[in-house]
Amino acid sequence: MIRGFLRQTPYFAALADADLARVAGRFGERRFARGDVLFLEGEPALWAGIVQTGQVKLVKSSDAGKDLVLEVLSPGRFIGVESLLRGQVHAATGQAMEDSSILAIAYEDFMPLLADYPEMTRALAEELTGRLEDAYRMMRSLALERVERRVALNLVKLAGKLGVAGAKGSILIDLPLSRQDLADMSGTTIETAIRTMSKFQKDGLVESEEGKVRLLKPHRLVMLSEDLL
Repeated sequence: MIRGFLRQTPYFAALADADLARVAGRFGERRFARGDVLFLEGEPALWAGIVQTGQVKLVKSSDAGKDLVLEVLSPGRFIGVESLLRGQVHAATGQAMEDSSILAIAYEDFMPLLADYPEMTRALAEELTGRLEDAYRMMRSLALERVERRVALNLVKLAGKLGVAGAKGSILIDLPLSRQDLADMSGTTIETAIRTMSKFQKDGLVESEEGKVRLLKPHRLVMLSEDLL
């Protein structure tokens, strides 16, 4: 099962069967319930993992106790790898947003793979470059863009990753998403997130559906996220 899943990821897709079997033997499955913490910001980075099922968020806390969601990681994505590569402490907290399973690998097993399998190293470098670009965009958004646009942008991003097409062009974000989650993703307060989502609902852009968010007019949210409205 682990071998088959790893084969589907960009990191290990090109490996020969024998090499894949060797790599798969270094991973072990860990299960986390919704809300469970995988690792805490400031803890030594002893392992990394690939999300196998579920969704996991990376959360950065400020000295004032305010949280910012840096990223939501879906199946097939590495988590905790940046800190592991540096051999330092975790720069953010990993937390399960729903019941999740992680294929975990210890530091001492992970580092040799970088030298033994250059295909994996290249794929990982490409992903980390993309995350760095996303971080720059987030910094710009937090510094320059109004809250309404930031919330719309995060809804559009989540729909792109986790969206399920529905009637009349609607898109359901297939993940339980609280107003606190949206506030933390958008760098704002929960009160502001609630007001923003209430406005979106009043304008017919979104609706709540069993703890999830459905985008009723995705194209308008895209335009709003790009400051075209």
